[in-house]
Amino acid sequence: MILRYNRPKTNSELRLLYDEPEFDRVFYGKDKKDKLLTIAWNKGEDQTVKIDDVEYAFPSNTVLCLMVNETFHFPDSWSVVAWQFNRDFYCIVDHDKEVSCVRISVLRLFPKDVHPPR
Repeated sequence: MILRYNRPKTNSELRLLYDEPEFDRVFYGKDKKDKLLTIAWNKGEDQTVKIDDVEYAFPSNTVLCLMVNETFHFPDSWSVVAWQFNRDFYCIVDHDKEVSCVRISVLRLFPKDVHPPR
């Protein structure tokens, strides 16, 4: 299911995706016009994610932040909840005091101990 919020006055766009049979992004193809940042949460079992033709582990209960220009594919998209938004909805640069960095590779939700990504 895809829920959308659009505000034409500011050109803001926010999407919430869950229980989707197919979830991917092809930046240099079908999705180039949609400049959306993506935050994906794997609420299911461990899986892999392919980002720019490289496979990465996407463990259960992790969050992955993806940039506008990245192409990605989740083989088990049913277990992914994703938020996508454009710059007009929320610009990280404009809110720099609220965000410590643009790119967070993998962040465990409610970690007992935090380890840097490998």
